[in-house]
Amino acid sequence: MGRVHLQCCHYDKALKVFKGTLKLQREALGDDHVDVALTLESIGGGGMYERRMRIDRALDLDHKALSIRRKAIGDHVFVAFTLDNVS
Repeated sequence: MGRVHLQCCHYDKALKVFKGTLKLQREALGDDHVDVALTLESIGGGGMYERRMRIDRALDLDHKALSIRRKAIGDHVFVAFTLDNVS
């Protein structure tokens, strides 16, 4: 649902959904799960903050996502996607 709001430029609604999702994921899966990384990217460089020109915040979240993915899956195509967001 967050992505739908994001595509419709309803940024406040999207952020609320993403943050709720992130909270539930962290509680259920832990901070270092790849699904947490995906949600961080949805908020960061791949989504919310990048579109709102909050590049500093987007990069911070993308670096967190990159760290989680490298730890969880090592060298993988999804790590490359995250590196692309950081660059």
